[in-house]
Amino acid sequence: MPAKIIDGKEIAKIIRQEVKTQVEAYAARNITVTLAVVQVGDDPASSVYIRNKSKVCAELGIRMMHIHKEADISQKQLLELIEKLN
Repeated sequence: MPAKIIDGKEIAKIIRQEVKTQVEAYAARNITVTLAVVQVGDDPASSVYIRNKSKVCAELGIRMMHIHKEADISQKQLLELIEKLN
């Protein structure tokens, strides 16, 4: 079987357009698609990742909530927050 070159950027572009169309369909029904991100601590790599996700959400019309908690948050408090978000 010959090798097939996969263009990841083109596939991502197609998927993003499909998601944007779905988000717009929800918006037409007064439903706001939202991504909630809970960041615990101050890891710089996580901050970059979250910033990039924020840009993509903005492009697609998705509302993003970034909730930042200190590293010393208890597991109980974190689970309560996640439950509240759900």
